[in-house]
Amino acid sequence: MLTLQPAHEMAQALRNRLRLVCERIEIAGSIRRSARIVRDIQLVAIPTLARNLWDEPDESVLDRYLAEFCQETNWYLTLNGPRYKVLANDVRGIHLDLYLCRPDNFGLIFLLRTGPAPFSRMLVTPQSVVNKDGRVGWLPAGHRVAGGQLWHGDLTLDVPEESTLFAVCDRPYVHPWDRH
Repeated sequence: MLTLQPAHEMAQALRNRLRLVCERIEIAGSIRRSARIVRDIQLVAIPTLARNLWDEPDESVLDRYLAEFCQETNWYLTLNGPRYKVLANDVRGIHLDLYLCRPDNFGLIFLLRTGPAPFSRMLVTPQSVVNKDGRVGWLPAGHRVAGGQLWHGDLTLDVPEESTLFAVCDRPYVHPWDRH
């Protein structure tokens, strides 16, 4: 655990390094909410994709970069999935949660990963349903969140920015530090 200031500085340094191989990368989680104590660093990123000979998206440039990054630093990968990666740093006593998404779901993932968890659960709970936190959900009838996407019936809806989901829920934007 770290206090906000050193955690924020570390998150900014990591974001600046990883920005080289991402179309977009932002600090999320408790740092974005300006929490006094930070247990982990959370970043949400749209990785840059390399293109093959036919100019089709191939592999993530981020994956190659992370391997090199870990060799050069005190960070090491403990989980290396296609949408979620965890890097640990025993010297600093903290880990990095790296959530990968696409331009069409960046806003949804960024909003959910900023949290806190009770607020995120409220956003994905249907209206008129009380969730496990005792909160009534905000998600309109016919909508659901599954597989990192917002759905309306059988159609996926783009959520490129957080404000998009607030608009779908017919709610005003709530700043991260006011999310409880």
